[in-house]
Amino acid sequence: MIHAWKHLILVAAATAMLFACGGRSVRENGSRDAGHAASRIFTPSLQVPAAVQHEDAQAYLLDHFWDDFQFADSAYVAGQDTSAMLRYFALYAVQLVPPGDTSPLVRLMQRAEASSNTFRYFMFLTEKVLYDPNSQLRDDELYIPVLECIMATDSIGELEKKAPRHRLRMALQNRPGHAANDFEYVTFDGRRSSLYGTQAEYLLLFFNNPGCPMCRDIRMALEASDIVRQNVSSGRLKILMLYPDDDVDEWRKYAAEMPSEWIYARDDKSAISNGLLYDLKAIPALYLLDSRKHVAVKDASDLTVIEMILSEAVAR
Repeated sequence: MIHAWKHLILVAAATAMLFACGGRSVRENGSRDAGHAASRIFTPSLQVPAAVQHEDAQAYLLDHFWDDFQFADSAYVAGQDTSAMLRYFALYAVQLVPPGDTSPLVRLMQRAEASSNTFRYFMFLTEKVLYDPNSQLRDDELYIPVLECIMATDSIGELEKKAPRHRLRMALQNRPGHAANDFEYVTFDGRRSSLYGTQAEYLLLFFNNPGCPMCRDIRMALEASDIVRQNVSSGRLKILMLYPDDDVDEWRKYAAEMPSEWIYARDDKSAISNGLLYDLKAIPALYLLDSRKHVAVKDASDLTVIEMILSEAVAR
């Protein structure tokens, strides 16, 4: 159910991206022959033949989306409108790739091995959509098979694999359905505890920097959420607002603004960053954990899925 909710939310975002304004394409350049230029610009195959049954339409689009892309032609790849390609890849990865089946992404990266330049181009596309901290579609579960393909390919050298290798290590941490990494923390009033020592049916781990505007926005959204407040009041949900850095004065400065029901804490031993326990490329980050400290939601930046899960908990 959790994966289905996430899929529906991301589909809406990807569709919005598809129709957003892109960069200037070659077809708009009057100095080139329009017919020739048009033939060199990729457009995904989005037409489903009438003979294909409705229930098979998504699978058909998945299989034929990249039919017209010339993977082996480096000049062709270099001439693409990258803004449009980012939208197309987002549409493919988020709307067409079935939840729980990442094999189409593996096949896509294998096709990209037709040329080392093409492979690097698809490395770029996947990074911007599935990994970049500013992407609302970032998703480790989709990025992991891409990273595994990067590790396995001969299209690039070992030096180029250094950053993807680190990303793969971090992406494999705290995956949905798996146990979260434990760590110790200290609260504002000096009490010491740990993630696993914090007992609750649900624990919302809120990584934050006290003065960051988006952290403030999420804090205010949590405070304003009826379903969050209801679960906190009933004791079903605890919120651990954790500062992972070491500017103690900055952390203390904002303590008075925090809800008294929340656990306002910091990682005073820098265990999270030193031990690479959580991938904090983007802060704020929300992790929803169940009573066993298994990850229900990983690295969220909005409350939609979290509120849905908590709503189900209230209904039970």
